[in-house]
Amino acid sequence: MYKEIFQKIESALMANYQLSKEEFDEEFDSFKNLTYSEKTDNEYFDILKFIPFYAGFKAETVWKKYELLNNYFPDYKTVASYTKEKVDLMMNDKEMIKNIKKINSTIKNARRFERLVEQYGSIHNYFESFKPNESAENLMMLKSSLQYNFSYLGEITVYHFMTEIGLNVIKPDRVLQRIFARLDLITEREQLFESILIGRKFAEETGYPIRYIDVIFVVYGQIGKYGICFEENPKCELCLLTDRCNYYKKT
Repeated sequence: MYKEIFQKIESALMANYQLSKEEFDEEFDSFKNLTYSEKTDNEYFDILKFIPFYAGFKAETVWKKYELLNNYFPDYKTVASYTKEKVDLMMNDKEMIKNIKKINSTIKNARRFERLVEQYGSIHNYFESFKPNESAENLMMLKSSLQYNFSYLGEITVYHFMTEIGLNVIKPDRVLQRIFARLDLITEREQLFESILIGRKFAEETGYPIRYIDVIFVVYGQIGKYGICFEENPKCELCLLTDRCNYYKKT
């Protein structure tokens, strides 16, 4: 069932923008390689540093500032050394996302990141101390530790980070929950853990990494270049799953 649903979502996305299978793969294949494997400390920090800015913001807003944020937050050691003067410089930059809490949290996270590297030898060693791929319990223990150690890793954004580093967990954000609820895969929205389990079933049946499953659903449900299943005025005429969609049946 899950494989068939996912294939229909991929097909609808291809048809929406008249992409061939080869063109579609070229657009999204990089996400099939994002599995949990050892990265450098700064590669992990490059993922972590964007999380505070994504929280509560549209992804498009952050994407537009990607280069600027990279310039201001180049690596964890540099960011950990920032003073109030550097924060003031960012806040006075007309191009910067002027959110003092997000900026300060990124600096705080860099300092905590640095301490964990000193303690474990590397951030990957810190992750591995929980053996997150051995059981769901271990994965949840890492989740709790991440939330304890880092700012802006809330009940959903912590899964964002875990998905991005390739762990076997999907980010149960509003887009994903909306689609899962409409397809009657979860009983109701806000069922975070149930959504995570469903995400795993998609990965198991398709053989795709969880990150690829995540990005395809996000693209499908988010307003943008390929989106179809919007919160309001979804493009139901382009969807191949109307036969099982609760939203479509009510319209």
